[in-house]
Amino acid sequence: MSQYGSRNRTRSPITRIVPDLRITNYDLMEREVSVEITDEADETVVTADRTVVRGGDLTWRGVFQRPGTYNVTVSLHYGESVAATYSVRPGRTGIGLDIHPDSIEIYRVPASE
Repeated sequence: MSQYGSRNRTRSPITRIVPDLRITNYDLMEREVSVEITDEADETVVTADRTVVRGGDLTWRGVFQRPGTYNVTVSLHYGESVAATYSVRPGRTGIGLDIHPDSIEIYRVPASE
């Protein structure tokens, strides 16, 4: 037996933690983004203005404190706005957002992805 632990130690299964919110910038330039997320009671969960570098991404954890339906509104400071409603489970499903040169795509990110 090793001095570092027992032979019969059980390993916990590997689970993929999904970030609550992931913003990816596929545009050819840096983008200024405003994000507002509200919960089922119409209470604001997140309001943020962020800069996403060209080809980069931002991830947030701890945005969704409990399972439920959240409304997400995203606006580019120079351009399009988009809103969507998704049901999420913290750590298992999140919300992804892709910025393209001519559009913004919002989608639910499942843990199996």
